[in-house]
Amino acid sequence: MSQIAAINVEVGDTVENITTCLVSVIVGDNETDFTVTVDDTYHKKIDAKSSVKELVKKSFEFLLDREPPEQILKFFSLSQIETYFPTYPIEIKNY
Repeated sequence: MSQIAAINVEVGDTVENITTCLVSVIVGDNETDFTVTVDDTYHKKIDAKSSVKELVKKSFEFLLDREPPEQILKFFSLSQIETYFPTYPIEIKNY
C-alpha cells in the first residue's frame, strides 16, 4: 500500500487478558478507524518480544501490504488475521 501517512494505535483497557486497541489509518486525506482486540496468549505465541502497541501496528503494516484500509474489517481480533492470511504468524516476525 502506498502513501500511508500514519498508523496510530491507542492501547485501551485489558479485561480478562484481552486488550482493546483503537487504530486509525490515514492514507492521503482519508482516515479509517478500527477496533482490534489482542488476546494475551495469542500475543505471546506469535510475537512475545513486541508490546501490544507494536504488534498491532506491525499487523496493520502487514494487512496494508495486502489490501487497502477500506477492505480491512472495522472490528476484529488479531488472531482472526491468520484466518484470511495463514502465513501471518510467521511473516509478522519480519515486520
